[in-house]
Amino acid sequence: MKKQENPIYSKINYEDAYSAEKSILGAQISLLNIIKIMENYRILRKQELMLKLKLKNDLKNTKEDIAKLIEQAPKTQVINERITKNKEKSKIKKEHKELSNVESELENIQRKLQEMG
Repeated sequence: MKKQENPIYSKINYEDAYSAEKSILGAQISLLNIIKIMENYRILRKQELMLKLKLKNDLKNTKEDIAKLIEQAPKTQVINERITKNKEKSKIKKEHKELSNVESELENIQRKLQEMG
Protein backbone atom coordinates (compact mmCIF):
# COMPACT_ATOMS: atom_id res chain seq x y z
CA MET A 1 0.00 0.00 0.00
CA LYS A 2 1.04 3.50 -0.78
CA LYS A 3 1.74 5.65 2.18
CA GLN A 4 -0.30 8.82 2.19
CA GLU A 5 1.77 11.92 2.79
CA ASN A 6 0.45 14.78 4.81
CA PRO A 7 1.10 18.20 3.31
CA ILE A 8 3.27 20.55 5.26
CA TYR A 9 2.11 24.11 5.60
CA SER A 10 4.29 27.05 6.41
CA LYS A 11 3.15 30.42 7.61
CA ILE A 12 4.29 33.36 5.49
CA ASN A 13 3.91 36.86 6.78
CA TYR A 14 1.78 39.32 4.84
CA GLU A 15 4.66 41.45 3.47
CA ASP A 16 6.49 38.43 2.06
CA ALA A 17 3.33 37.05 0.47
CA TYR A 18 2.49 40.46 -0.99
CA SER A 19 5.98 40.98 -2.46
CA ALA A 20 6.04 37.42 -3.85
CA GLU A 21 2.66 37.94 -5.55
CA LYS A 22 3.86 41.27 -6.89
CA SER A 23 7.02 39.63 -8.29
CA ILE A 24 5.00 36.86 -9.94
CA LEU A 25 2.67 39.38 -11.57
CA GLY A 26 5.66 41.38 -12.79
CA ALA A 27 7.19 38.25 -14.31
CA GLN A 28 3.89 37.45 -16.02
CA ILE A 29 3.78 40.96 -17.50
CA SER A 30 7.33 40.57 -18.78
CA LEU A 31 6.56 37.20 -20.35
CA LEU A 32 3.42 38.51 -22.03
CA ASN A 33 5.38 41.47 -23.41
CA ILE A 34 8.02 39.08 -24.78
CA ILE A 35 5.32 36.97 -26.42
CA LYS A 36 3.81 40.09 -27.96
CA ILE A 37 7.22 41.19 -29.31
CA MET A 38 7.92 37.73 -30.72
CA GLU A 39 4.55 37.62 -32.46
CA ASN A 40 5.14 41.08 -33.91
CA TYR A 41 8.59 39.96 -35.12
CA ARG A 42 7.10 36.86 -36.76
CA ILE A 43 4.56 38.99 -38.62
CA LEU A 44 7.19 41.51 -39.74
CA ARG A 45 9.56 38.74 -40.86
CA LYS A 46 6.79 37.15 -42.93
CA GLN A 47 6.05 40.53 -44.55
CA GLU A 48 9.75 41.05 -45.25
CA LEU A 49 10.08 37.66 -46.94
CA MET A 50 6.98 38.31 -49.06
CA LEU A 51 8.32 41.72 -50.12
CA LYS A 52 11.72 40.23 -50.99
CA LEU A 53 10.04 37.57 -53.10
CA LYS A 54 7.92 40.20 -54.86
CA LEU A 55 11.02 42.33 -55.49
CA LYS A 56 12.89 39.32 -56.88
CA ASN A 57 10.03 38.54 -59.26
CA ASP A 58 9.72 42.18 -60.32
CA LEU A 59 13.45 42.39 -61.03
CA LYS A 60 13.31 39.16 -63.03
CA ASN A 61 10.38 40.47 -65.09
CA THR A 62 12.13 43.80 -65.63
CA LYS A 63 15.30 42.05 -66.76
CA GLU A 64 13.28 39.93 -69.22
CA ASP A 65 11.50 43.05 -70.53
CA ILE A 66 14.81 44.84 -71.06
CA ALA A 67 16.21 41.82 -72.89
CA LYS A 68 13.14 41.78 -75.16
CA LEU A 69 13.49 45.51 -75.86
CA ILE A 70 17.15 45.08 -76.72
CA GLU A 71 16.30 42.23 -79.10
CA GLN A 72 13.56 44.23 -80.80
CA ALA A 73 15.59 47.43 -81.09
CA PRO A 74 17.29 48.01 -84.40
CA LYS A 75 20.90 46.92 -84.25
CA THR A 76 23.52 49.43 -85.18
CA GLN A 77 27.26 49.03 -85.30
CA VAL A 78 27.66 50.83 -81.94
CA ILE A 79 25.20 48.50 -80.21
CA ASN A 80 26.86 45.43 -81.68
CA GLU A 81 30.25 46.66 -80.45
CA ARG A 82 28.88 47.26 -76.94
CA ILE A 83 27.30 43.81 -76.83
CA THR A 84 30.60 42.25 -77.90
CA LYS A 85 32.53 44.29 -75.30
CA ASN A 86 30.09 43.30 -72.55
CA LYS A 87 30.41 39.62 -73.46
CA GLU A 88 34.21 39.91 -73.42
CA LYS A 89 34.16 41.69 -70.05
CA SER A 90 31.95 39.05 -68.49
CA LYS A 91 34.18 36.30 -69.89
CA ILE A 92 37.27 38.02 -68.45
CA LYS A 93 35.54 38.39 -65.07
CA LYS A 94 34.70 34.69 -65.00
CA GLU A 95 38.27 33.75 -65.88
CA HIS A 96 39.61 36.12 -63.24
CA LYS A 97 37.27 34.63 -60.64
CA GLU A 98 38.41 31.11 -61.52
CA LEU A 99 42.03 32.26 -61.31
CA SER A 100 41.49 33.86 -57.92
CA ASN A 101 39.95 30.61 -56.64
CA VAL A 102 42.98 28.67 -57.84
CA GLU A 103 45.33 31.25 -56.33
CA SER A 104 43.60 31.12 -52.97
CA GLU A 105 43.80 27.32 -52.95
CA LEU A 106 47.51 27.52 -53.79
CA GLU A 107 48.06 29.95 -50.92
CA ASN A 108 46.19 27.65 -48.53
CA ILE A 109 48.28 24.66 -49.58
CA GLN A 110 51.51 26.65 -49.26
CA ARG A 111 50.47 27.85 -45.80
CA LYS A 112 49.73 24.28 -44.72
CA LEU A 113 53.11 23.12 -46.05
CA GLN A 114 54.85 25.89 -44.11
CA GLU A 115 53.01 24.88 -40.94
CA MET A 116 54.05 21.26 -41.43
CA GLY A 117 57.68 22.02 -42.28
